[in-house]
Amino acid sequence: MLYFSSVQFTNRVSQRIVFSILVFLCAVSTGMAEHITGKPIEREHSIYPTIPTEAIPESGGSRLWYRYACYSVYDGTYLDCAFSIRVVGPYAENFEDLAGHEHGIQDRPLIYPGDGKLEFAEDTNKKALEVAGQTKNNVATTSYKMPEASGKIEVEGMLFTQPSWYCMSNCYTETSRKFRDIVNVSVPNLVPLPDPSAEDDYIKVRKPDNNHSDAVAFYGTQLAIDTLQLIASEYFRLSGRKLSINDMSLPKGGKFDINGKWSGDRDHITHRQGVDADINRRADVVCTEDDNLLKAVDLVLPEGVIRRGEIRSARFCEKNEFIHIDLDYFAPAMG
Repeated sequence: MLYFSSVQFTNRVSQRIVFSILVFLCAVSTGMAEHITGKPIEREHSIYPTIPTEAIPESGGSRLWYRYACYSVYDGTYLDCAFSIRVVGPYAENFEDLAGHEHGIQDRPLIYPGDGKLEFAEDTNKKALEVAGQTKNNVATTSYKMPEASGKIEVEGMLFTQPSWYCMSNCYTETSRKFRDIVNVSVPNLVPLPDPSAEDDYIKVRKPDNNHSDAVAFYGTQLAIDTLQLIASEYFRLSGRKLSINDMSLPKGGKFDINGKWSGDRDHITHRQGVDADINRRADVVCTEDDNLLKAVDLVLPEGVIRRGEIRSARFCEKNEFIHIDLDYFAPAMG
């Protein structure tokens, strides 16, 4: 029997916990050939990437928990079965599976932190992305902390009966069950900012980036996209200029490594959930003095946004003079 469930939390740094439970029935018997498939059980899980906060880079985490157990078909008691699990590597059948990353896919970290390892309290295996152990007449648990970068990952594992016992259902062999998971690390439901027409009040302009094409750099939640278009309309009304939009988020969110560094690079650390946008500054006006843009943002987002548990302005100037707009806001209560 296989069970799958998820628990979701609703804060800005939305993390996810997904439980994947592998349980199988055992019997002291032979002649189980009709239950042997010779194939792994194939599943797909979707889970958020790990998203460190600006204030506490090591905080939070998105985890996939694997739980293993085997028990007797006769009386339901747990048995002592061996298990193993390993992260095989990146999985990509098509461009979409790359989640917007167009560089060094084989070097993409598959766990957080990049030098981390699968967690199992009694593991003696020194391989970072592989764990083996025993269920010890109970339920064994391993923890896999998701990487910062989105994209699909292949994971496989085995569960073996204890000696003299045999598998009863969905068996890989007479004495084992195997699974193969495709873990879709992604922020769900992000949509692209539409390419502007002549009638729109914004343009897309970003610095050439060999690691991510322009086509994948302008994704956000639908609410963020709608809000940004409203800001563009207000800005055009106030200034007669079109809003020049730079980077937003990648198609599946997660780490936007504009410098091609999978780890240690804090650039674009907020551009991970589809609720942030950079605006190109005017050549003749410094960021802090672009009054029309500041007014446009404040008109659309007068209540500010929630950042680090506090209500703050929805826009601020970055060190590189971009105006950064935080589009993750809570609408004021109507009354």
